[in-house]
Amino acid sequence: MHNIIEEMNLKFLDSAYSNKGRKPAVESKTMLKILVFAYINRKYSARDIEDACKYDIRFRWLLDNGKSPDHVTINRFRNKIYPFMDEILHQLVNLLVEQGEMDLKSVYIDGTKIEANANRYTFVWKKSILKYQEKLIQKILEYFRINENLSSEDCKKLVLLEFNNIRNICKSRNIVFAYGKGKRKLEEQKKYEMLEEWLDKLNIYEKHLNILDERNSYSKTDKDATFMRLKDDHMKNGQLKPAYNIQCATNGGYIVDIEGFSNPTDVRTLVPFMDKLLKNMIQK
Repeated sequence: MHNIIEEMNLKFLDSAYSNKGRKPAVESKTMLKILVFAYINRKYSARDIEDACKYDIRFRWLLDNGKSPDHVTINRFRNKIYPFMDEILHQLVNLLVEQGEMDLKSVYIDGTKIEANANRYTFVWKKSILKYQEKLIQKILEYFRINENLSSEDCKKLVLLEFNNIRNICKSRNIVFAYGKGKRKLEEQKKYEMLEEWLDKLNIYEKHLNILDERNSYSKTDKDATFMRLKDDHMKNGQLKPAYNIQCATNGGYIVDIEGFSNPTDVRTLVPFMDKLLKNMIQK
């Protein structure tokens, strides 16, 4: 691990890791070695890695007995190198090919679903959004006495036009809106509030559908996570959970490429994953 990372060209990490042009206390290559070795030994917490750098002789050797990074530095480095992980992996694959550890003549692809770190009870379902949107459109068409079907965008324009008209009427007549228990609302205020509510709902439905795109669901606390059927956990719970579909390509026991998808079916992830894999291989 130490020798392989030493052979890599990781100059691009220096610009990302350096803080306002100042030289970091621990070089980027050394920080990468520490992270990789920590993960190999199942140390994922920044504080655990910090302790290992202080008291574990193997980590002290990687640091060349120099200054130990604290947990803040470790976390900062982790966050900043995420955009460069593909480049690091590709350089690793190139080195393994040069050393005869893999030949890339055959690549094996498999996928697995990993539960996302998201609230499983804050979900949005595409079928429900479409149903609510259709009901609201029908209500709008009945209000305006329109017999033909209109798209959501056309309905939104129609409601917005009427809303602006009612707002101008209220402004020209100096109508003061009434709020609170026992207060009687004028017809203009009722129309204003109804149209405003319709606009808000149409915008919300449109926003949900844009996030969903071709998916059937997503989690509000992690909009990239899709609800998928996972294997039963230790409590025999097999309900739908927010998750990612992870596709992994291997050769000779090494990972050649890896990618996370929001689509639960492997059929729809195969083509984009193969396109990325072939592009990276051609570059090699």
